[in-house]
Amino acid sequence: MICLRFYLTSLQKFLKKTDTGTTSRIIEAIEKLADDPISHDLKRIIGHAEKLFRIRAGKFRILYRGDYTNHTIVIINYIQ
Repeated sequence: MICLRFYLTSLQKFLKKTDTGTTSRIIEAIEKLADDPISHDLKRIIGHAEKLFRIRAGKFRILYRGDYTNHTIVIINYIQ
């Protein structure tokens, strides 16, 4: 299992404010990411110095980077 680390509190604040359907969809996508970090829905973000990826959660995009030596996925940002 991969450990998840969040670098932004705005996602946590957003999840508290939004409706339960959207929250559960985003949390489900993040949990799937922890189970299988190389999922079929990920896309690499071009133009960044570090390797960033994104996954979809409904109309939202979750940006993350993987630290596979430490078995950690760092959630960087989300796009609404």
